[in-house]
Amino acid sequence: MVAEAGREILDDAPQGTADAGRQLRERWPDREHTVLGNVLRDKLALVQLPPRGLWHSSGRAVCTTVENWLGRPQQAVDRRELVLRYLGAFGPAAVVDAPPPVRLLPEFDDVLLAHADRRRVIADDRLGVVVGGKPTVLVDGYVAATRAITKERTITVDHLDRLPMSRQKAVAEECDRLQDWMRI
Repeated sequence: MVAEAGREILDDAPQGTADAGRQLRERWPDREHTVLGNVLRDKLALVQLPPRGLWHSSGRAVCTTVENWLGRPQQAVDRRELVLRYLGAFGPAAVVDAPPPVRLLPEFDDVLLAHADRRRVIADDRLGVVVGGKPTVLVDGYVAATRAITKERTITVDHLDRLPMSRQKAVAEECDRLQDWMRI
């Protein structure tokens, strides 16, 4: 009942859900207008109309129903078709497709020092290897090596584990980029 009454209100005049809730409160005076507005957000497919945010200011959220916005009834989409549409728009989201880039972290980097639980980037038994202020190398988002810059301004890498050749190459390329930058 509340959702259907709210649909009529929002189709008639797009507005914020709190405003629509105030109108609904005339029919349900024992309910808070914010609760009635939240019912609309929960039960109806709503579209937030542009523009909400403008340069250096923010506007209030104005909503209408999907049917009113599209000018036609909402249609159910097959789950398989929905996934295919998503993949067509954004591409596959597989680790194999795009490994994280190699990152060279400086000594005392907050990725290693500022988190209570560092296991997302380094195993507990290796923390002592890098906490002493050694620059590190992240491979696939995980500490895989330490590094140093020699007096000759070259970079040496001490791998903690054996890496596949493709990842060794990625580490070498990233070190080359840093060396090129240091020469500027």
